[in-house]
Amino acid sequence: MNLEQVLQKMQEKLGGDPYPMRLLSQLVPQGVMDQARSSQFVETLPAIPIKYKMLMYVTAAAALGSEYCTKVYAQRAMREGATVQEIMEAVLIARFVSASTVFATAIPTMEMLLNSTPKEGGDVK
Repeated sequence: MNLEQVLQKMQEKLGGDPYPMRLLSQLVPQGVMDQARSSQFVETLPAIPIKYKMLMYVTAAAALGSEYCTKVYAQRAMREGATVQEIMEAVLIARFVSASTVFATAIPTMEMLLNSTPKEGGDVK
């Protein structure tokens, strides 16, 4: 497929304008082709049904903070049979995982705090 055909296929899959890909096509056309190849590869792997892959997309996009991608993937998930409740659970999972990473990020700080001697008033040295 040529670039225009790939963009058209993306529009059909997304149910709307693949705006970021259109912009990319003007700057690095091969990037669009690579994105399409990656999508095709992931979406045709057999172990996870496409509906669940779309819910995973929603979760990842929401956790990464992309409003655009979260909405687009939620629309795709609905076209693949996901319910509003399933999509909202995916969003809540994203919120939980995102919040949990704060604790993992703070491990060195928490270790430092536990190993510090408190000063008067509860402050650490």
